[in-house]
Amino acid sequence: MKISSLLILLLQFSAFADGFHVTNGSKRNIGISLHSSGTTDAVESLHPSIEKVWRYVKKPLLRVGSKGASKSHGNSLKELLQAHTAVKVKFNVKNVDLKESFATLVELAHEAGAPDGIEYLQSRDIEKTILFGLPGTLDKIECGEFPPPPPPATSQQE
Repeated sequence: MKISSLLILLLQFSAFADGFHVTNGSKRNIGISLHSSGTTDAVESLHPSIEKVWRYVKKPLLRVGSKGASKSHGNSLKELLQAHTAVKVKFNVKNVDLKESFATLVELAHEAGAPDGIEYLQSRDIEKTILFGLPGTLDKIECGEFPPPPPPATSQQE
């Protein structure tokens, strides 16, 4: 890995921790995978694919209100991830810390029986939304296995 790439990755992680959004000189975002085990894996060049996943997951399927996340939110996240692989979660809280919210919700999901390694795929501070993924989702994205391709267009005969 080039020194400049490593520096950009460090800046991205630092910016995520502080709630800012960073791109490198080519306007390509750099993804950081925050695993629930507490480790971080820097993954460069996934942005176009992760953007496809962001668009594939049409809307948040789980919302956390002003009272914060509860055990039921953790259970819901676990069930939604099992059904959908990737899930958007919207936080309807002023001044939400998405990094802390990710960790809290993952912990609640683990208490509900979710597998270790729930992945952070992407977040958008302005939307107060985090895209969660099942363990191994980033690998599937990198290999092109997720999101699935759109169904083939059917021709209509008149």
